[in-house]
Amino acid sequence: MEALRGSEAARQSSMRRLNEQTSIARLGSDDGNIAILCECGRDACTAEITLSSGAYRNIRRQGSWLVIADGHERLETHRVVLRKDCFTIVEANLGSNLPAPGER
Repeated sequence: MEALRGSEAARQSSMRRLNEQTSIARLGSDDGNIAILCECGRDACTAEITLSSGAYRNIRRQGSWLVIADGHERLETHRVVLRKDCFTIVEANLGSNLPAPGER
């Protein structure tokens, strides 16, 4: 698996931070759903993903996992962890520029 290209890794990291910042207020309970932006890192991607706040919180516990829209995975830079009906969880290549857990 190749390391992420610099600009793609930077976009993934930016989308992840934005999702984390905008979802903080909505993560008060496991009851509701939240909408986040796809973290695939593609320039023109504006896909929105809806998932439960509990699922989002569990995904974020894994420092290298990203939530992306179906079909947005890049097998050369992502390892598919789990496919759901409306999104895919991938692990970014550890040689990427994503922040390590605790560095967000």
